[in-house]
Amino acid sequence: MSIMENAIEGVEARVLWSCKQGCVELLELGIREVSGFFRPFRYEVHIEGESSLFRSTSEHAARHYLAMLLGKGLGELEHPIN
Repeated sequence: MSIMENAIEGVEARVLWSCKQGCVELLELGIREVSGFFRPFRYEVHIEGESSLFRSTSEHAARHYLAMLLGKGLGELEHPIN
């Protein structure tokens, strides 16, 4: 197995925010280190069943994009999963 395949296998995705209908979600992609610490490296906004609409290394930028997409303020997206 190549080094790249090992790296790909170690990627985890966590849902940081999801709308009540489950159509849009904010994902945090990262790697679980040996110590158990989760190290995020990218944030993505998705529509269920589609490829990502937005990718960023910044959680704030991803939340800002999501807020613009939904026509809401950033404060309305602060809770982990709605």
